Amino acid sequence: MLERDVRYIYPEYFDSKMPRGVRKVPLDLAVPDPTVEEISMILKAAKIPHTIEDKHHPYDRYERRGRVAVKRLKISKRKLLMALAKSLKKYREKIKR
Repeated sequence: MLERDVRYIYPEYFDSKMPRGVRKVPLDLAVPDPTVEEISMILKAAKIPHTIEDKHHPYDRYERRGRVAVKRLKISKRKLLMALAKSLKKYREKIKR
């Protein structure tokens, strides 16, 4: 995928432990310590093309949590993040039981 054809999604965007400047979703939709594997699983279920990359968020320079490169869709990145956050929250609640 070309650089302009992708949107990068970091697990830090969904992490309830991160400050609001790093976290991109509201605290009520955030979860503790999300992983790129969980995000990938949700994207795979939605049949959204993506790849996992071994990169780090600039805020967490020394912790390589990875990132997900998602093919650019017709919806905004904000809407995509909100949908992923809701799915991630539901997934976490489901496995908690």
